[in-house]
Amino acid sequence: MPSAHGEISRAVSAIDPRMLTMHMRIMGATGTGKSALMLNIAKHLEMANASGSFASASVMIDVKDDDSARLLRQLEPSTLASGKVVYIDLNSAHAPDGSAPVGINILEIGGYDKSDRDAAVSQAVGHVMDIMREVYSQKHVYVQVERLIRLLLMYLYSRSDSPTMLDLHEAALQIQGNREAGERMARSAPDALRDPLRAASRLRADQWVPVLNRTEPFAVDDYLRKRFSVPHTTVDFARALEPGSVTIFRIAEAETPAHAHAMAARVVALKVWQAVLARSASRAERTPVVLFLDEFHVLGEMDLLGTMASRGRSQGLGLVLAHQNSSQAPPGLLATLSGNSSTTVFGRVSGEDAHAAATILDPAGGRALAARLAALSNRSFAMMATPPPGQERAAPTWFDSRPPPPARIGEAEAAAIEAAMCRAHAPEAAPAAPEGAWRAHLGARYLPAAKWRIVLSLMGGKALNGASVSGEVVNAGLAINRDEVNAWIGELAEAGTLEVSHTRKRGSVTERFYRLSGAGVREYESPDWSAIGTAHDVAGVAAAAHAHYVAEGKFVCIAAQGGGTESPDLVTYDHSARIARAVEIESRSEVISHPEHVIHNMAKAGPMGFSGCDTWSLRPHIRTLRGRLDGPVARTVKCYVMEGGSWVCA
Repeated sequence: MPSAHGEISRAVSAIDPRMLTMHMRIMGATGTGKSALMLNIAKHLEMANASGSFASASVMIDVKDDDSARLLRQLEPSTLASGKVVYIDLNSAHAPDGSAPVGINILEIGGYDKSDRDAAVSQAVGHVMDIMREVYSQKHVYVQVERLIRLLLMYLYSRSDSPTMLDLHEAALQIQGNREAGERMARSAPDALRDPLRAASRLRADQWVPVLNRTEPFAVDDYLRKRFSVPHTTVDFARALEPGSVTIFRIAEAETPAHAHAMAARVVALKVWQAVLARSASRAERTPVVLFLDEFHVLGEMDLLGTMASRGRSQGLGLVLAHQNSSQAPPGLLATLSGNSSTTVFGRVSGEDAHAAATILDPAGGRALAARLAALSNRSFAMMATPPPGQERAAPTWFDSRPPPPARIGEAEAAAIEAAMCRAHAPEAAPAAPEGAWRAHLGARYLPAAKWRIVLSLMGGKALNGASVSGEVVNAGLAINRDEVNAWIGELAEAGTLEVSHTRKRGSVTERFYRLSGAGVREYESPDWSAIGTAHDVAGVAAAAHAHYVAEGKFVCIAAQGGGTESPDLVTYDHSARIARAVEIESRSEVISHPEHVIHNMAKAGPMGFSGCDTWSLRPHIRTLRGRLDGPVARTVKCYVMEGGSWVCA
């Protein structure tokens, strides 16, 4: 097929693109040209899209290094200008400071038919268990904890379509040796999960350690947390299935931490498959999608790849997979791939692989054919395609592949595309683990989103009955039912945050009306601002900052003061974005007399576990002081100053 860069190898251009939807397996030793062949096939698909002869979408997961960059640079300018190209480098240097190039919520599901949610959840749990089993391959221990992880996942999915790995870790921390937590979770869980949750909470605390060993990295490891513990996936995988789309993931082995490399590839493959299934469930048009994956054995023994091979054809997904030799893949998986691939390509292979390949190409070929395969030069291949129904088996095709297609754009232009993709797909900010180091600086008990909503509803001296409070929390999507909220109200009352203001009799039912207790008011509504400073303007500025965060629905309280360790003045936490920020209140006199201390207060937030610092002052000069910080630190600082009678963030 002619193209702007010349002629692709005749054998490649002779491949009917529809054959790729029935899978292709390529095997050859290192250096035989498998990557070049795959890049030529990808170009063949691109040009078929451009000519209108075959509409399809392409996805490449590059687990090595430069195949992804080569694919990006070989795309035609018209393809790049179509708006259908996505290039994600998991380790890109162009990621915004403090963030990651992309965010992928491993647990998020969506796009399913509502009647099939149970099936979608069951499939998601199974694939997540596969990923964790492969990452932590301690089979004798894993069998003992798999039930607990499955139980927590099912509990989280009963509450949301997009729980996170942080949620999983926090749930494990809460229930570990804690019968009260198990009871609270059971009351809000579906009937089938209630007894198992209660039983799990009665286990010894040490029996939860293997579970926490698997979930904790997603809470404390910056690399995993920033990329895979995000509230929502920032890549539109559904759009990656649209005609003409080219989606490229670079997960370079040399740049990705060893513990994250294979897992990242598995997660991307899982998201592609989930998008394919969601498309089928919606009965949308099944545009053929071709997934390219060299060194496919990096996915390990996951059931996912075998499932994609056996069910992909009917879902419009084709696989182009490559590997060096048969020993790299589990025998069962290799058998599944071989049995479901309509086209098999061999480069130079030797030993048992040469004899097995010879049998596939020509059962009568014997030793002579095996010897020919073992002597093939680089970029020379033999291909066998399954004939269409009713046609006889043809002889294998022997061909020489061309080098990879030449670049159509330069390195600078490719770098600009990569940078733009980082800006488009980076999570808004690195989420903070709810149990992270910042919690040590709280001056009041941390309240999760639902309980904080209860406290917010009672601020301003309000007294509301339980039904009113429950309705508000349920309507906000923070609880499944009123019984769950009533249990939380009871817990807040037991903790001394709420109290019964009065009761009212309605027939045989006694309604209780709740309000914030004196302690609740002091902790969450009107703290003693003198604890953070005695300058005449501190109380007013602190109250304004506190009111600002309350109005935004964010958790806020005074920070723990004293004790010989540094702390901010206030702490605020955005439950939905999972972002914790330190808040500093700087008096006029402090800004004038001790500017270096103000700068220090801005910079100390990061080391304390916060995503950044909000500095409030009546002196606009704090913005100038922020400019004296290093660029990356300065970008984590927000300055709130009074302008024209209003507080302005600058």
